[in-house]
Amino acid sequence: MTLFRQQILYLTVFLTVLFAGNFIVTVDDARRYHEIQLLSHAQDTATALGVAIASIPDESITAIDALIDAVFDRGFYHRIRFTDLSGNILVNSEHTMVLDGVPAWFMKIVPLESPTVSTTVNRGWMPAGQLSVSSHPGEAYRALWKTTRNKTLLFLSLLILAIAGLFILLKIVLKPLQKMTDQAEAICRRHFYVQDSLPRTRDLRRVIEAMNRMVEKLNNLFADKAALASEFRRRFTQDALTGLLSPENFTLRADRHFQSEDGAAGGTLILIQLSGWEGIVRQIGASQSEVLLTNMVARLTSTIQLWPNALIGQRNKTGFQIFLAPGSLTASQPVVESCFRSLASLEPFINGQGRQALHLSAITSTGYCSLATLLQCAEQQVKQLQLQGENNWQLNILNNMSTQNPSESHQMTEDWLSLIHQALHNKDITLDHQPAININNNTLFHELFARLHINHELVPAAAFLPIVERHGLHTTLDNAIIELLEQWTKIPQDGRRPMPTGNISINIEPLSLMDNHFFTGLINKLKNRPLLAQRLIIETSERIMLLAHSDELVQRIQTLHALGCRFALDHFGLSDQSLSCLHRLNPDYIKLDGSLTHQITENEDNQVYIRMLAILSNSRDFILMAQHVESEEQWTCLKRLGISTGQGRLFGKPEPVN
Repeated sequence: MTLFRQQILYLTVFLTVLFAGNFIVTVDDARRYHEIQLLSHAQDTATALGVAIASIPDESITAIDALIDAVFDRGFYHRIRFTDLSGNILVNSEHTMVLDGVPAWFMKIVPLESPTVSTTVNRGWMPAGQLSVSSHPGEAYRALWKTTRNKTLLFLSLLILAIAGLFILLKIVLKPLQKMTDQAEAICRRHFYVQDSLPRTRDLRRVIEAMNRMVEKLNNLFADKAALASEFRRRFTQDALTGLLSPENFTLRADRHFQSEDGAAGGTLILIQLSGWEGIVRQIGASQSEVLLTNMVARLTSTIQLWPNALIGQRNKTGFQIFLAPGSLTASQPVVESCFRSLASLEPFINGQGRQALHLSAITSTGYCSLATLLQCAEQQVKQLQLQGENNWQLNILNNMSTQNPSESHQMTEDWLSLIHQALHNKDITLDHQPAININNNTLFHELFARLHINHELVPAAAFLPIVERHGLHTTLDNAIIELLEQWTKIPQDGRRPMPTGNISINIEPLSLMDNHFFTGLINKLKNRPLLAQRLIIETSERIMLLAHSDELVQRIQTLHALGCRFALDHFGLSDQSLSCLHRLNPDYIKLDGSLTHQITENEDNQVYIRMLAILSNSRDFILMAQHVESEEQWTCLKRLGISTGQGRLFGKPEPVN
């Protein structure tokens, strides 16, 4: 029972006892008053009637009877009796005890005695007889019943008003306590916030101030750890001047693409090399050369924003490298050309030695290959461009037809986008599922992966997702997946379950979550299917951290949590902003990017970083997951670092949903 209910119960009982005691005392006082009045009335009547009888000459019984009847007929007496000195009844007038308008139960609960008063009638100095008078309690009962009834209504009204006032008062007084309870429960849900409004009650104010200090310390502690982890990550993965990926980390992430299923979609490698750097430094000065590198990075970063999964890194002191997936000659050409034009328009490359310093080489593969092969071809092409002299760029497709994925031939045609439109419109989607296993070998959930049927072939997500995102088809794809999920999670009449039992995880684009129409439809579907909502885990890319400062995004995630859904961040650990905004989103699961777990047994930097993430996750009860776990050695190392859940071919490869 809550404190508010206890206080209401205790004070209600107290007020009820208080009012009841006051009521009983008041009714008893009224009863005693009426008894005294009856006694006084009988005494006065007996005295006055005795004097009147004593004045009747010759002791005429007829006159005495007439006198007694005259008094008795007024109806206020139960009995008037006159006897001689021997006790013989000379005159007797008596009414039956019938009371109208008074409940019988009331007369039993509140009895009124009918007092009898006797007096001696004297004639001179000699007694002439005995007179007894008994008052009738009828009027007294009626007056007492009316008084009791009115006071009962009054007391009940006052009691109800007092309880209502007490309820309102306790609500006001204990409102800060409810806020403190909500704050404590929010902490249990990994949501840390400070109460701005403090109560006037000094004791409650002190408690809430202590809670606020605790929350601030926890937030500061988490922020300090997150900042330390981010700084460590930047120091070991990024170039100090440009902030781009170091050559080692760029190679690790790009190579991971080709070693996974996404490698079937191919990729494009762009090398940007500056020739004659020493001459440019002499021409513009050392300080301006650093500014030039910074401007080049800013323009390259801005140019590839339409490719969310693009990698950009430092190749050497005077060179950069960019990796795009999937591989497509027609899709890569505008990116390569835009990169070259954005750099060539910088002033140092317009005049002087700078006119022969900028060369951009791009090689694309539309199927499986290795990063080393792309790099070798791109380097040869760069040398050819440098021999030509003038600033220039060139894009070629890798002659790798023996390993080319057949479905990639569609990407070389202009109707590739229309084929995707058609597949989404016809719901030509296949869902694969892969389990996520914890350290106790229990399945936490199954993640669903979408594939499109295009020209009788299954096209992996890596091949069509970049095109879907660039052309704003993400909400169409996500809606189609949710509708398919909603349909497949219904148990058919024959009892077969096409979808795996337990929790289900699906990926939704960050921009889809921020789309009002999509989000409203998703919430309505989940409200109609509460059991599905409790099984569902919404995954979204780490890129949603760019929107983490939006209160609307935080509110939408809280809405999903309120319906029973859980929230997961996918491909975590690549962005610098991830850790700083993590506390606002409060995800249930954090899924590390596969590049962090790739070669984890040899990469000590990633081991330290993952260990720091595990410590942060434990402090907020996040479940830290590793993706692309493919060997026992990997899994053993990850468990030692604090990873509690893994997903990858070691535990089961993606399989079609039945």
